[in-house]
Amino acid sequence: YNLNIRNYDEVLSNIKNKKNKKWILKPSMTNNGDDIHLFNSLDLAKKHLKNSNLQGPQVLQDYIQNPSLINNRKYTFRFFVILNNYHKISENKYKHRYKHGYYNLCVNKYDPKAEFNDNNIRSHLTNEHLQILNQNITKNITQIATTQFPDQKLLNNIIINQVDKIIDKTIEGML
Repeated sequence: YNLNIRNYDEVLSNIKNKKNKKWILKPSMTNNGDDIHLFNSLDLAKKHLKNSNLQGPQVLQDYIQNPSLINNRKYTFRFFVILNNYHKISENKYKHRYKHGYYNLCVNKYDPKAEFNDNNIRSHLTNEHLQILNQNITKNITQIATTQFPDQKLLNNIIINQVDKIIDKTIEGML
């Protein structure tokens, strides 16, 4: 859900029937994992929004509660895409997705029974700029080439198709 200073009351009232869900709130105008918040309920998200100085658009999304894991860690994929409206790229007029990308693993292991709040964010976010201090050593999340993904069949037969559908829908929305 796209929230801003003018619509957040209306958007939140329209999704009030989504009880027993966890939520993640991300500002769309920042990066590096800054100002991302986790909420156990929509009421907590509402309270945060009412008490915050909402700066720019925010994205509020249902949290995926049964994530796919690698070595007990959540992960995300990143693929580079060229979007072009001038010349034909490959067989598709508007896009070219590089064959290989990378995936990020969370710094901390995922525990579905652990507290779901901002203090435990490194078990839930895979932003490559999040850091941890471990014996006075700063460690960033590891970016791993998709060629090293443990289940290449899953990657090539399902995930890549889903990524391409998302890209296609994005392009559709832009035209």
